[in-house]
Amino acid sequence: MMTLCDTEHGCWYWAINDGIKSGSLNFNHSYRYRFLEEYLISKQEWKENKDQLLIDAEMFHLKDYNAIKNKLQEDLDSLYHEVNDNYNAGLNPYLKFDKNHKIVISTPPVEKPDLDRVAEYFQPAQYVSILNVLSDIEKAAPFLQYIGHQSKTHQKKRPAPETFFAAIIALGCNIGVDRMSNISKGINASTLRNTNDWYLTSQALQDANDAIIKVKNELALPELHRRAPHELHTASDGQKYLAYLESLNATYSYKYPGFTKALVVNSAVDERSALFFSTVITASDREAINVIDMHLGNPIIKSTMHSTDTHGSTEVVFAMMNMLGISFAPRIKGIGTQELYSFVNKKLYIDLGYQILPDHYINDQFVENNWDDMLRTMVSLKLGKTSAFQLLKRLNSYAKQNPLHKAMKEFGKIFRTEFILKYYNDLELRQSIEKLLSHIELMNRFSKAVFFGNNQEFQVATKEEQEKIILCRRLIQNSIVL
Repeated sequence: MMTLCDTEHGCWYWAINDGIKSGSLNFNHSYRYRFLEEYLISKQEWKENKDQLLIDAEMFHLKDYNAIKNKLQEDLDSLYHEVNDNYNAGLNPYLKFDKNHKIVISTPPVEKPDLDRVAEYFQPAQYVSILNVLSDIEKAAPFLQYIGHQSKTHQKKRPAPETFFAAIIALGCNIGVDRMSNISKGINASTLRNTNDWYLTSQALQDANDAIIKVKNELALPELHRRAPHELHTASDGQKYLAYLESLNATYSYKYPGFTKALVVNSAVDERSALFFSTVITASDREAINVIDMHLGNPIIKSTMHSTDTHGSTEVVFAMMNMLGISFAPRIKGIGTQELYSFVNKKLYIDLGYQILPDHYINDQFVENNWDDMLRTMVSLKLGKTSAFQLLKRLNSYAKQNPLHKAMKEFGKIFRTEFILKYYNDLELRQSIEKLLSHIELMNRFSKAVFFGNNQEFQVATKEEQEKIILCRRLIQNSIVL
């Protein structure tokens, strides 16, 4: 049998594959493999309206790279002095060096709350149905008003609130619409399916979630969980689920679950227990590709610091998050072995008797040469020209590093180094990160408890259906929290 590689023209299959990965071959009608420029504001529009676009994106303060660079140099140099002076003076008992002169940092646990005292404020344990929860929350934080028919010309009678609640529970608890209609009294199966198909859109469910979170955020009690009054710490994490049906959005994972395809639900929560973001990605994707989109255009949650585990951390994310004005504070595995960077010669710190030293220089000139394209990229994201998910997937697909990608990574090394030095030096920061990542792990257990039906396996194949299910689950969770 003849294959593509048997022809005299060589292996076209591999040539096309290499062309796509190098960026020399692009597609007009593609989600992931369009020409990079098509994801961004055009160079012509940028040239003509740069200042106004920066103002619209609230990024005009980033226009002058030299002013930014001078501040970054001062801050990074100051951190090297601070962390080393504290260590040499014995003021950081949690930082030590092992026999290979690698840093070992310890973090004592945060004091646990007095749960017995908290329990005094609640009635004895009792069962409350999810239906009652949704009904009560609809009265306190009306969310059904955001759920309308997709067709503007639709004239039929709107379903009853109980029908909407049944549809939300059917999806969010993974019971399924058909089974839900069989076990519910007084709800017609076709009406329930119609409600699911025509009313429960992703945007409507997102707006409904935001309405619940907005009411919760106006209460005094959740504010007690904030680390500081004018700061808001958020975190995200991924959770793997098996796919019952064959799905383009499900892949094999090298870690889990082995020989069965799975997908990952990536969720975000703030320190006040508001679940404000969720999406579904393949099990082989890094969670880092979603971190930026969690904060772009979010009208409800204005994060000042965001944490992930190592899987959500890259140098590009460090760069983009800081350009958005959000401190990125991940929990990095083996943080004491990570390479550090600086703007100055390592010998200057050695002469001062410092032991925590940079490993490499920042290629500052490369960042400066590409600063205009970096700004154009971030303004494109802020103004909704494209999503960070789409852009990062394209940049990550290149076999050879694109100059924009390389410049973002180089810029991110500055903030990554700053964060690592702060992490070494600030016990309260480390405890805050641990606390919030433990919090989202508990939220993931909560998610599993809500998503109890069908062995907690996705019964739908498309990404759109999967995300609608997760939005319903999130709506139930936010209602329970409120």
